[in-house]
Amino acid sequence: MSEFAWDVEAVKEPEARQSDEQEVQERAEPAAEPETLAVSVDDFAAIEERILRAVTMVKRERQARIAAEERAAKAEAQLANRYPC
Repeated sequence: MSEFAWDVEAVKEPEARQSDEQEVQERAEPAAEPETLAVSVDDFAAIEERILRAVTMVKRERQARIAAEERAAKAEAQLANRYPC
């Protein structure tokens, strides 16, 4: 007789699970084809306008950063000339 009080048959390993690779692959695959998103011409034009404004803003900010870096380099050079080490 077994020294344990529980039934050995009740303590079985769970059924074999799918391999981790199969699980990951199933999660990566979409369950169904996504529906196409209908965008009106006005909505598309508004999105296009926002993108163009964002691009313009990025260009302007880059130019401002370049100008600031040039001013900083010039100021550092002037400071180095006034107070050489």
